[in-house]
Amino acid sequence: MICIFKSFIFIAILIAGIISNCQAASITYDKDPKSGDGRIFIKGEIEDGDAVELKKLIAKFDRATVFLDSPGGSIGPAIQIGKLIHALGYMTAVNDTDCASACSLIWLAGSFKFLTQDAKVGFHLPATYETDKKTESNIAATYV
Repeated sequence: MICIFKSFIFIAILIAGIISNCQAASITYDKDPKSGDGRIFIKGEIEDGDAVELKKLIAKFDRATVFLDSPGGSIGPAIQIGKLIHALGYMTAVNDTDCASACSLIWLAGSFKFLTQDAKVGFHLPATYETDKKTESNIAATYV
């Protein structure tokens, strides 16, 4: 009985750890006090639903800069976010942080793209169902 209880606790802790690591990106915003333009901040892993969250914010701003801080994530939502940014003519920026993988596709969509001196934008071959996501050729990012 005790062994079953310990196994149950172990499985519950394992599931809680997996769920906590599957959170979508944090998408927040404010207004630049000088220009009044929007500043949208995307931080964390890009996941399904992030494009929907961004759509909720875009009605607030005619002009905006999207600041990126992300290790990447799902390519589909990143492409959707990039299409929104490009269609609206928003600018993108990486400010002393890293933007890799799917995030780099979002950065490319900006009408103007900004990088600070210590920022890094990384590109790599996207993983597909046919390729193993853990092969070195897909994980190694080339930073600019």
